[in-house]
Amino acid sequence: MYRFFLGGTVTERIWGEGLNVIPPWDHLIIYETRMQQQKLSLDVLSEEGLDLPVEISVRYQPNKEMLGYLHQDVGAEYFERLIRPEIESHVRRTFGNRTAHEIYTSVRDVLQELSKISALGRLDEDGGARPYVQVYELKLVDIELPEIVQSSIADKYKQEQLMLEYRFRLEREEKEAERRRTEAAGIRDYNLIASKVSPEMLQWRSIEASLELAKSQMELAKSTNSKVVVLGGGPGAQMLLNGVQ
Repeated sequence: MYRFFLGGTVTERIWGEGLNVIPPWDHLIIYETRMQQQKLSLDVLSEEGLDLPVEISVRYQPNKEMLGYLHQDVGAEYFERLIRPEIESHVRRTFGNRTAHEIYTSVRDVLQELSKISALGRLDEDGGARPYVQVYELKLVDIELPEIVQSSIADKYKQEQLMLEYRFRLEREEKEAERRRTEAAGIRDYNLIASKVSPEMLQWRSIEASLELAKSQMELAKSTNSKVVVLGGGPGAQMLLNGVQ
């Protein structure tokens, strides 16, 4: 309320919803006290001087207890006069301390730092700060990186993937080489053991194999009406021939 005859803007009281009697020589200024949201589009410079277009979303709400002081000190256009300059300055400081590559790869840290905005308020006589506006959320909606930065980041990730693939292949070849060494060691040990087997044992194993082969050939001969011929009678392996009639 602005009182024409009683000292101007009233700072200790606000007029709420409902019916209010207002003298014709006074003036009532209406403020939106609900949660509000605005989007800001601006260009910021990275640490290496690259121009980065960004879009920021800010949610804010005026402090009802400070509406009188807000109107007296700033005015109804407080977003353009107070919030926008502070937000833009804060965003430029945040991005200006990082390279474009760091901004792209550490978005979470950037968002955390963006949310740490100082209170927009008035200092009391005792030195305490009373905020005009409460900024609840400051979000990064969009950012456009230069094409050269996007290409360099893509090349970096490509090289990292190639390095991971090379390491995978190297580990696979090492495991295959280890498997072959183990297999060769097993064959060597088998040959050493086999060379120490007695001739009698070898002959016995040969006889067992011949018996198994003979049984299978006999069954085949019965079913096909063929003859089985056994060749060789020495200590070595026998040879069985199957002749079909």
